[in-house]
Amino acid sequence: AMEKILSLWKSWDSLDKKLEKNYGAWKDIFSCIKTLRKWGAKDRIRETGILEYWNQESLGVASQISFEIELWYRKEQQAQEVARARIREIIKEYDGRIITVCKIEDIRFHALKAELPSEVVKNFIDKINNENYTKLLQSDEVMFFRPSGQFLSEMPAEDGEIASDDTAETPNNTYPVAAILDGVPFTMHSVLDNRLNPDDPDDFAPDYQVGERRHGTAMASLICRGELDANEPPLTRTVYIRPIMKPDKQNPKRIEQIPDNIFFEDIIHRSVKRIFEGEGNEPPVAPNIKIINLSIGDPNRIFFYRLSSWAKLLDWLSAKYNVLFCVSAGNILSEINLGKSPDKLKKLSAQSLTKLTMEKINADIRNRRLFAPADSINSLTVGALHTNQSNLSNLGNRIDILPNESLPSPISALGNGFRNSIKPEIYLPGGRQLYNNYLGNNKYEIAQSIRQPGQKVAAPPSSDGEKGRTFYTRGTSNAAAL
Repeated sequence: AMEKILSLWKSWDSLDKKLEKNYGAWKDIFSCIKTLRKWGAKDRIRETGILEYWNQESLGVASQISFEIELWYRKEQQAQEVARARIREIIKEYDGRIITVCKIEDIRFHALKAELPSEVVKNFIDKINNENYTKLLQSDEVMFFRPSGQFLSEMPAEDGEIASDDTAETPNNTYPVAAILDGVPFTMHSVLDNRLNPDDPDDFAPDYQVGERRHGTAMASLICRGELDANEPPLTRTVYIRPIMKPDKQNPKRIEQIPDNIFFEDIIHRSVKRIFEGEGNEPPVAPNIKIINLSIGDPNRIFFYRLSSWAKLLDWLSAKYNVLFCVSAGNILSEINLGKSPDKLKKLSAQSLTKLTMEKINADIRNRRLFAPADSINSLTVGALHTNQSNLSNLGNRIDILPNESLPSPISALGNGFRNSIKPEIYLPGGRQLYNNYLGNNKYEIAQSIRQPGQKVAAPPSSDGEKGRTFYTRGTSNAAAL
């Protein structure tokens, strides 16, 4: 049937728009089509981010580059094994190796993580640029090639300030209904003491130094206590938290991320199943959970029409276990071109500056789309408002390019979602994000600072014995936590 359709198209496209007898109805379809061909190498790398990822990684010092290969899902186990064996053989021909395999039948997901020498990847890039595709890229078993390593927006590494003694009442209900899947938190912080139910079955905690426990601590702080500057009453229940990230040992900044040898789909699947069904001979660890916070996302997987496997997994898990995932939309951390110098910006009224910024964001909306898994249909995707509870009297050299606290943050990723659905569905405060460091050519970059403005949260200690350090942070992760 496929070959017949291709034959009809070739006849239609190359001759005088006529079709053979009994196939006239196809002209209604063909008249709407630009081209028709089999799935090929271009489709396996188009808009997946793999080329940009390979280019970036090949410029580094790593001798090996890892990436993901999503296979066409086949129902029969033997067909799956044959497909894996073929890819394994091809990878071996390029002096690479298969790191791990993930298969989740319920969402028809079958993928491999592979590793190739940097020089081989550079050769791939050169050939792709000349539209000369290698044996691996032409493999019929492959649906997509994707970047590996789900990176999280970097949290500030500077020291914060010491908060006053905490006097809030401790939770009176130890059965949590909210869960956090994130990094390892600093559970002994005065703001979080006795408020978390930590569960670390993969033993990620030893890979952290205490001072590196930033993101999980910040998210737990916002969920349990809200913005500390707001002095809100804390949750009356404890919160379940499971680490799914740890510092990347290969990165000099040791950014927290899902390890390269683990699939996001696999660790989320195992984590949620452990909550509601247990693991091995263990009973469910937190069966009363109704809301799961996922303040993480992959900037290499921007939503373009097709649902990500991350989103499909959350959709299936939410239906299976009757649980709501709250997912951050993603943070756009790239510089922004406002078309004006700092002196000219200062002369604009607040209304004119707001209008200018929103126009520039809208003009670049294609590159500001949602990060997976924010494209999930059943989940609640949360964007960040450009507001917070902290006070600020001095901007210094920084500039607020959006002097309007009722609008989305300039770093908040935008919709639409699947089939043009509204995304994000809701916006909550994510902190005022300032910009500084004028780059020339009318471009500005975000101000990475732990100082106000922003949302005051618990921070890991910078020295032994500290339990009350705090700093200010911003972004859609914060909004999802709130």
